[in-house]
Amino acid sequence: PSTRLEEAQKAISVSEEKVEQEFQRTANSWLACFGSRVFVIETLLYGKKAEDELGSEKYHDLQEKMEALKQRLFDLNQQYPDKSTVPPEDMKRELFRLLNELI
Repeated sequence: PSTRLEEAQKAISVSEEKVEQEFQRTANSWLACFGSRVFVIETLLYGKKAEDELGSEKYHDLQEKMEALKQRLFDLNQQYPDKSTVPPEDMKRELFRLLNELI
């Protein structure tokens, strides 16, 4: 069985593809689709099991990074609130970079 950390790394590695797939098949905004991936990854990296795997210090750092990512997502959502307002490529890259830097 894989660890929470391994599962999260796998989920992060396919995030770009999964966001685009969801964006194409739903009425959700691009940022809502990205938020779906953040939710999946946050679920994997939250709780006692994840904290035990990471250690308290790394777990705390991860939670801070996650909160910063979610705040950035919230801020961008104010500018790009619906499917017709897609963030530019550099902003997408920034979000994926922040996601990749979680662990």
